[in-house]
Amino acid sequence: MKSVILPILFLLRHTALVASFSTPTPSATSNPLQTFLDSLFPSSKNDESITQRLQTKQRLLTTCRQNIGQSTPSIRQDIESIISDLQPLNPTPTSASSPLLQKRWILEWTSEKEINFFLQNGFSTHITQTLTNMDVLENDIPFVKGGRFA
Repeated sequence: MKSVILPILFLLRHTALVASFSTPTPSATSNPLQTFLDSLFPSSKNDESITQRLQTKQRLLTTCRQNIGQSTPSIRQDIESIISDLQPLNPTPTSASSPLLQKRWILEWTSEKEINFFLQNGFSTHITQTLTNMDVLENDIPFVKGGRFA
């Protein structure tokens, strides 16, 4: 589960924007007329699901931002609990291997002590990570006084 949780947290900021504006692509076997009507008159259940997803993502983002640079068992448990709440609401099938993840992301929270060191001690105010080829995660840590660790 750790391999799925950490990228989700790193990617949270961009994912919130992508998921807010993306909709599932209709399957090849769907009825075009029904798809059109559904787009004009979405079901209230779909609206409730979208609202619930957005509210849960906002709760996760807020919790991560309140605890950036900190990692205690209690904080981690809270964050993992919110992620568990989000899992059934995820509209992206196989999201952990989705090409949507292959971008540069702003780190919002991590349990990695080596990365938190830079934030806790004021060496950096933000860290980005880039995921490429679904197996390479590169950190970019810009220093407050210039320079970077990449």
